[in-house]
Amino acid sequence: MIEDGPIKMLMHEHEIILKVVNALEHVADAMKRGRKVDAELLRGAVQFMREFADRFHHSKEEDLLFPALQRKGVPEHGGPIGVMKNEHELARTLVASFEETVEAYAEQGERAVDALCAAIHNIAALYPDHIWKEDNVLYPMAVELFTSEEMNELLHQFEDVEAEIGLAAHSDLVNFADRLELESARG
Repeated sequence: MIEDGPIKMLMHEHEIILKVVNALEHVADAMKRGRKVDAELLRGAVQFMREFADRFHHSKEEDLLFPALQRKGVPEHGGPIGVMKNEHELARTLVASFEETVEAYAEQGERAVDALCAAIHNIAALYPDHIWKEDNVLYPMAVELFTSEEMNELLHQFEDVEAEIGLAAHSDLVNFADRLELESARG
């Protein structure tokens, strides 16, 4: 079922999110070595984290996957769903801090680099572990609990989310991830 279903979709989104997180970490390391980075690129990363990671990805989990797991008897609190929800909230807080430091960098330049890099590193410290837990604990649980029909229904619901957000917006965000990855390789 993972081959072409909703879980594969979520795992693919994780790859795109990690591409941005890893690229941001490379950008932060380069900034610490004195490289100047266009604030608009960093604003694009904030938008990516808000739109793709949160609105597009986390919303599928929180609004669709988690309730479906709860209907199968997985508790909302005290288990993987509660942990994931808490980490999603932490991610939102870290992205808000990242946005503040991007704006400080846009205004103050080099004086704000340390705070900006710290905000990036906080995001980079959260996401790989968070994604590992979802890919290796939560998603396999869903695969075990859901029937083929339930997986297909979940896939259709995910596709509805994508249609609502729009293919163009999705493509723009994925293209941004690719551009940021290329930019980060410049070191």
